[in-house]
Amino acid sequence: MKVLGAETLTTGWVLVSSKVGEEVTLVYAKNGRFATIYIAPKNTVAGFISGDYGSDIDISVVHPDAIGAQNPYNDLSYENLPESP
Repeated sequence: MKVLGAETLTTGWVLVSSKVGEEVTLVYAKNGRFATIYIAPKNTVAGFISGDYGSDIDISVVHPDAIGAQNPYNDLSYENLPESP
């Protein structure tokens, strides 16, 4: 089994934020991309009874150009807004 923290160093990903508790959130960055790893316990009644514990894991990677308008409100013309009803 490979350790996540050791593998990220060899691939160029750098840990930029982490929150560790019952739920774990790790944020890595590399070349303007961000990867978020979210781990939470899977609590089910059947799992509790059988002693089978697990986790839900969500991984998302965002490319720097994934969002075209970083702030869509910058181009809003406040002088031409309609009157309030």
